[in-house]
Amino acid sequence: ERVNRLGENLKETLTIASVEGEEFTAEVIARLQDAEIFSLIRILSRELEKRHHLVSAKGIRQLAKQRLSLYLFQHILFQRYLYNSLDAVERAHLHEQVGTVLENLYGDETDEISVQLARHFTEAGNAPKAIEYLQKAGQRAVRLSANEEAIAHYRKALDLLLKHPESPERDLQELALQLALYIPEGSLRGIGSPDGTRAILRAQELCERIGENPQIFAALVLLSFYYGFGRADYRKALGLQERIARIAEKTGDPLQQAICSYTTTWPLLNVGELTKTVDHARQMNAVYDPAKHSFLAHIFSFDLGVLNRGLGSWALWFLGYPDQAREDYEKGMADARQFEHPYTLAFAMVGAVELYWFLREPENVARYLKELAAISNEKGFVYWQAHAVFYLGEALVAEGKIQDGIAEMRRGLDIMLAAGTLTCFSRLLARMADACMKAGEIDAGLKAVDEAAEVKCKFDERYMEAEIDRLKGELLLRKGQDAEAKKLFERALEVSRAQQAKSLELRAAMSMSRLLQEQGKAEDAYRLLEGVYCWFSEGFDTADLKDARALLDELKPL
Repeated sequence: ERVNRLGENLKETLTIASVEGEEFTAEVIARLQDAEIFSLIRILSRELEKRHHLVSAKGIRQLAKQRLSLYLFQHILFQRYLYNSLDAVERAHLHEQVGTVLENLYGDETDEISVQLARHFTEAGNAPKAIEYLQKAGQRAVRLSANEEAIAHYRKALDLLLKHPESPERDLQELALQLALYIPEGSLRGIGSPDGTRAILRAQELCERIGENPQIFAALVLLSFYYGFGRADYRKALGLQERIARIAEKTGDPLQQAICSYTTTWPLLNVGELTKTVDHARQMNAVYDPAKHSFLAHIFSFDLGVLNRGLGSWALWFLGYPDQAREDYEKGMADARQFEHPYTLAFAMVGAVELYWFLREPENVARYLKELAAISNEKGFVYWQAHAVFYLGEALVAEGKIQDGIAEMRRGLDIMLAAGTLTCFSRLLARMADACMKAGEIDAGLKAVDEAAEVKCKFDERYMEAEIDRLKGELLLRKGQDAEAKKLFERALEVSRAQQAKSLELRAAMSMSRLLQEQGKAEDAYRLLEGVYCWFSEGFDTADLKDARALLDELKPL
């Protein structure tokens, strides 16, 4: 009744407004009615607000080049009534017109209203425009870490796109959308989650169809991450790197070449190529500029420079440079804290928990674990939540709550498996074995270390190989199996030397030296350990080197 009291002109004004939504813009109506803006504002504020109580002024939105006058329907029922009075043809035309006017008004700032524009062009039946703005809406949601919203926008865009006939252009557009969908899926549910896997494998199909094209560069990089980080197929990830390198060489883009180096750091580390890992990490470090390149986090789901430093620092620790490893990691962590990108920060915290476990600094492990648990729970990052569960279980074991702690560590691993992510298990199971050994749970420790050895062989995950052998040897010693333990220590020494993993060689040498000492061979023990210890040029305040120095003092001949 209240709406029907209006004259035709006022009713038409509000009908156009109803198409924009419960909130509407005076300038949109003015352009569509070819009205002078101030006259229209007087009608809205005096006639329709003060006299008829149908709308209310919301305020002004200042854009770069102009300001917009915003109003609200005083009740959504008024908006719905007017909107439902339109037939399907009228609605489609008005949505197209409202969307086009909003585009013109916002100019370069349409990202702010991308969701609104996507709705208008979808209702108008303008699929290309709707897809464009759904993609923009998804990108904006990813930047705001609103991953569920981003997933919904990308899925709507794909639904619209796949109604179009197949063509090379459609393939490229679908590739971009599948890759975009993979980022929030991976962030929320894990790199190898079922929905994320479907998106990235479809992207792989499209890459094969498109062929060698610079536009598939990002797709190949994400595929290498999927196989390296998700499926633990490190050789396949390295194989993809060859295609990535060819594209980077053709374009001559230094940033692409740096990204190409980064794609090899994780797989090379895992297969035990430690010096190559450091070399490739340094190539990326030389080009990467946090101020210029932080946008990459929104393309690849995490900041490549931060993680590059992290992986390089792990390799430095293995190679026997603990001080450089710590310094490099803290530089990357400082960058991670400056970026407004929670997934990168959570990723970096996991790396820190691991590095400080290598360094045997429990206070730093606890500090980063507390932050990791907080951010992963707040943002719902399932894969990083699983790591926090695992590390908190490890802390329970250290506190003497052994069965509860082991159960939590297992639960963390189960969540990772459910997320479809297979990487890291040799290291995590080695951590479990170490925690069990320190708690005196020898059988549980042997079970974990044997599982770690299986993972090592299954996935060619070699960087923890020497430590797995050493831990098993230490566990067998506690069961009185000295001869078998000695073989494992010898193998740990052999593997660590082949990989140039001086930090692991030092640990293996200490384990062997203690065994030799017990067997009355203190002189042999001293020579073995001294040869490794004297190689080091830094890190003498770390727990391993302090222990080695103390053991050398015990073994030193009179």
